[in-house]
Amino acid sequence: MLSDLKGIGEVTEKKLNSLSIFTENDLVTHLPKTYLDMTKFTLPQDAFEGDFCFFEAVVTSVAKPFKKGKTEFVRAQADCEGEKINFIWFNQKYILKILKTNEKYRFFGKLKIDKKKPVFYNPGFEEYNGETECFGMRPIYYTKGVIAQKTYRSFVEEALKKFDKKSIIPLEIRQKYKMTELAEAYKNLHFPIDNDLRKFRNRILIEEVVRRICAFRIAQKEQVQAKQRTYDKTVDFTPLYTKLPFTMNLSQTEAVERLKSVFLSDKKINAVLCGDVGSGKTIVAVCCVYFAVKSGYKAAIMAPTEILARQHYNFIKPIFNALGISVCFLSGSLKISERNRLRKEVAAGLFDVIVGTHSVLNVGEDIPDLGFVVMDEQHRFGVAQRTGLISKGKSVDVLTLSATPIPRSMQLVAYGEVEYITIARRYESTVKTSVVPVEKRNDMWKYVSAECEKGKQAYVIAPKIYDAEGVESDSVELLYEELKKIFPDENKIGVLHGKMKADEKQSVLDGFYAGRTSVLVSTTVVEVGIDVPNASIIVITGADRFGLATLHQLRGRVGRNGQRSYCFLYTEKPVSEGLKTLCECNDGFEIAEKDFEMRGGGDVFGLEQSGDSSLKGLNVKLLAVAKEIADGINLNSVKKELSEDIKRFSLGDVSLT
Repeated sequence: MLSDLKGIGEVTEKKLNSLSIFTENDLVTHLPKTYLDMTKFTLPQDAFEGDFCFFEAVVTSVAKPFKKGKTEFVRAQADCEGEKINFIWFNQKYILKILKTNEKYRFFGKLKIDKKKPVFYNPGFEEYNGETECFGMRPIYYTKGVIAQKTYRSFVEEALKKFDKKSIIPLEIRQKYKMTELAEAYKNLHFPIDNDLRKFRNRILIEEVVRRICAFRIAQKEQVQAKQRTYDKTVDFTPLYTKLPFTMNLSQTEAVERLKSVFLSDKKINAVLCGDVGSGKTIVAVCCVYFAVKSGYKAAIMAPTEILARQHYNFIKPIFNALGISVCFLSGSLKISERNRLRKEVAAGLFDVIVGTHSVLNVGEDIPDLGFVVMDEQHRFGVAQRTGLISKGKSVDVLTLSATPIPRSMQLVAYGEVEYITIARRYESTVKTSVVPVEKRNDMWKYVSAECEKGKQAYVIAPKIYDAEGVESDSVELLYEELKKIFPDENKIGVLHGKMKADEKQSVLDGFYAGRTSVLVSTTVVEVGIDVPNASIIVITGADRFGLATLHQLRGRVGRNGQRSYCFLYTEKPVSEGLKTLCECNDGFEIAEKDFEMRGGGDVFGLEQSGDSSLKGLNVKLLAVAKEIADGINLNSVKKELSEDIKRFSLGDVSLT
């Protein structure tokens, strides 16, 4: 029990519970989110907002404390090699008795920027007199500020003395792979002697993944995963092909045939169809929907945005209607009366195909005879949303579409539970991707303006809609104001974001499609479902804030007809490995592998889309080692040990990527 540890009373225990820490073992297994390297100084003037800094500074002033509500503030200012640094402490009046002006101290904490000035809230510090307790690698934990880092570390230190989590990997296998004992690995990660922590992280990662693989396999054996429906092998695709406005290429027809063979096998369909933007994933999915409906089942197509869902609906409705297949569209923007009517009709089985956004999840009744589901642009859906749709039917067969498979899907592929199908791109990518630093911003805008004067069109993407709390970072609002000064005719600039009404969004898009506007300033609402052949430039501001999957999708908005196009990744931070990957690579699967390494694999069994803390740093190589180790473990020997894992992971819901 947590209360058995020194210093943990009822109030502190509740605080720890709010951090999802309920046991002594939880304290140990929740690893530090980062480390403060006290072997070298990190000056505020050389750091970015959010970085942890360790530096020496001379206190120049300490202000009288003041109250605001129930909070008492203590402010101080110091000089760090000529840079003025501000400090603020909350409800720590004792600071006044410790800090002295004209004295040198060593400070450490997270850097914040307030009105362009460096500020540290509740920083740690010590008076520097030649001796120091600030040395080595100090762990920084995710505590939401409810518990002081020093206090939290003391709890971890006590919990390590009682740590009793045993490895499920047999001794002979651990010896074969020269694996450190679990307790030693955790101890070294919480209280590192040096900064070479990779070996210990990898040891814990492998243990965790082996546990998950074994728990997954045990659960799969205990569940009946037999196919619930039989598809009609005599279905002829010719009527569908003759209604299409184009001829399918060889790669697309091969993908259809491969998926047809999966439909006709004795296995439940759980497949990923991967192909770069513009490769034709949608038409392959439409063929599968046609096959399912002609076999006597209902089908659903779910897209993450109304723009994309409506695009699918407008494309397939005339084709399917001509073939006697009924289609309906569900969206949150429909009038309540219209939505309610459609939901009743869907529940009554009046439609063969249901197309929509996440509104499909709210049908309320099971979709009768639902047999097949297409999830488009899977990285935009959370696990709970995907599982929610699948629960509308019994043992539904699933096809997910993606230009960049999410890391979670990559894990399932590695576990052997997913059919993975690729479509070749129709043409080699002609999009040149470059990172644009702060000093090149004006040059970038001049280039965009010059190209638009020649008749080209451009997307400008912002990470947020509005300027928040006076923080001057790129937003749709600020970019629009900036671009109005660059483009003489502000009517040539369109603005699009998710807070706009559906008809407003459509009007803006129509203007961009028709070429009435040259620049579309938008959030990631254009990530999928927008196809403007004349658009040859995309500028993504705050590029470091987006995941690789999103950046890859955004880049796919240009160069869609094979014309030379440009993607500018604007960032005010040093170029990350992720951005370098985007500049060097156009292949979705390679990008996903890098994303896997950067973000972790995600919780295969739970609700995490990307990596949780226990899987951060997992890469394809480590996953392969874990799978190899799991292959050598007798599942019956670890079943008892993994009983809680099996329950906690809700393995009954693992049915899609």
